[in-house]
Amino acid sequence: MTTSINIYSLAGAVVRTADLPEDLFAVKVNKSVIHDVVRAEEAAARQGNAETKTRSDVSGGGKKPWKQKGTGRARHGSTRSPIWRKGGVVFGPHQRDYTQKVNKKTKKLALAGALTTRLIEERIIGLDAKEIMSPKTATVAKFMKAFDATGECVKPLFLHSKTEEAFIKSVRNLRNVAHANVENMSTRKIMLSDLIIMTPQAIEAINARQTEAIS
Repeated sequence: MTTSINIYSLAGAVVRTADLPEDLFAVKVNKSVIHDVVRAEEAAARQGNAETKTRSDVSGGGKKPWKQKGTGRARHGSTRSPIWRKGGVVFGPHQRDYTQKVNKKTKKLALAGALTTRLIEERIIGLDAKEIMSPKTATVAKFMKAFDATGECVKPLFLHSKTEEAFIKSVRNLRNVAHANVENMSTRKIMLSDLIIMTPQAIEAINARQTEAIS
């Protein structure tokens, strides 16, 4: 399987090709691992701040509403029990941490599997954005419109390096478009995208990171 992609200009023409590291873009895909990591990333995004009051948290109800016997009514010790109006909640949600522990090796395997999947599907391209010296959202939007003439790309993902400030500002205001630094790209974002568009700087950052990992 080839691990090279086409690099497009902002005009929509192929200007050259770029090689990608095989240990990220040509690995054996483990769908189960990808599924587990995506679930863990989604769980980590949950705030977990839902909170309900039990009968011990609700104010009032300290006095017995009526005597135990002789009234013909059911026995009650508090007006704040769950069966009463304004009473406590039974088995309601409480604040919790939804984070799932995933080791680094599993995360790396899932990320590589996701990138490999998109490369096999021919859904990864490069974009030479060196012409963008200042934020130009309209320029990137024009490229996307020309490149995706059929409208099949619903959820594109731009991968860039953290130093490309002008490019970041150009893509962050586009509708239905996600972007991420290659330093913190997630498996979930990759799997949710229809097309991954990488800048040459992003490719260089990925190659440098993989070289450091090997050495």
